[in-house]
Amino acid sequence: MGMIYMNKVSEKIILEAEKKAEKIEKNASLKAETLSKENKKRLDKIALEYKDKIDRMYLIELNRLKSSAYMEFKKDILREKRKNMEKIHAYLCDYIKNDKELYTKFLKSMALKGTVSGNEKIIVSNNDRTFFTEKFILSINKEAEKKLGHKADLSLSEEVRDTGGGLYLKEKKIEFNATINIVIDTLIEDFEVEIADFLFPVIEQ
Repeated sequence: MGMIYMNKVSEKIILEAEKKAEKIEKNASLKAETLSKENKKRLDKIALEYKDKIDRMYLIELNRLKSSAYMEFKKDILREKRKNMEKIHAYLCDYIKNDKELYTKFLKSMALKGTVSGNEKIIVSNNDRTFFTEKFILSINKEAEKKLGHKADLSLSEEVRDTGGGLYLKEKKIEFNATINIVIDTLIEDFEVEIADFLFPVIEQ
């Protein structure tokens, strides 16, 4: 009788232990599942934040590269513009100087444009002195008189300069630069926008 009782007690203890163990295992499983879900949410959040950060960095870098590339492109265009302006400058200088009749008119026009008192000295290069004959200087003075309204007495200076073409007008400390380089530079500057637009259409960013 006592043996039967002991067996029943043992069975009860074992059954209760098994139930407790099952409950513990179930709780542990639920806890693990909850932790797993929380960890997944946390990891997903970190991954999303990291992706957003990467996307922002990518856009910043992409814009930087685009801006840098565009600046280089603009610099290339500017360099090309300068090259073409220099070519135009050289071409116009040569074109005027190589046409004797045109160059004579240019020298006369610049002398008349620069004279203020009518008593200036005309300074030219050694090569251009041959243009300033007595007859040529006389014709300049006649037209200068019409412009100024009084007698003009422009004369060729004994001073010689390497002008590159064109002339200087000088009276005391006042000097007028009418060299061909300055005149062409001014001309190109005045029409730079038109020339640039013709050679290089406007490019939008």
